[in-house]
Amino acid sequence: MVYEREDNFENLSNSRFGAVKDFEFEYLENLKIPSDFDIEPFTSRALEIFKLYNDDEKILVLRALPILDELRDQEFPDDILVIFLKEGFSAEGMWVRYEDYNEEHDIIGRLLNQPNQDLGVNKGDMVKFSFMKDNEGKLFCYCDLDE
Repeated sequence: MVYEREDNFENLSNSRFGAVKDFEFEYLENLKIPSDFDIEPFTSRALEIFKLYNDDEKILVLRALPILDELRDQEFPDDILVIFLKEGFSAEGMWVRYEDYNEEHDIIGRLLNQPNQDLGVNKGDMVKFSFMKDNEGKLFCYCDLDE
């Protein structure tokens, strides 16, 4: 399966929900900015931050996948709660920031927290995970560390 973007954005903005949830926004072209105000330093800094946010094509595709919407952290939409499974250990939920995907329907991301158990993965490691529905039809992500 090849993931495809399901969007048609004219304007795209990345903001951390918690940082902006109480603000109102307007597009710059709709604002009346005094002619002597130099907006260039702000534009340059905004572009710098945007590049740091890692907006490559695969991440943009994953951001546009509606199937992941119910799994995303409300304040950090690139972060997904993943259930880690390993024989002989309790299932453990950890946060993963997705970065890539492959043809086998797997998503690849960076583990954001240290497991409470010695599962053989550590904070910062790249892990591969998939998603499926449980018996009640609720979608969840899992990483099978025995594979």
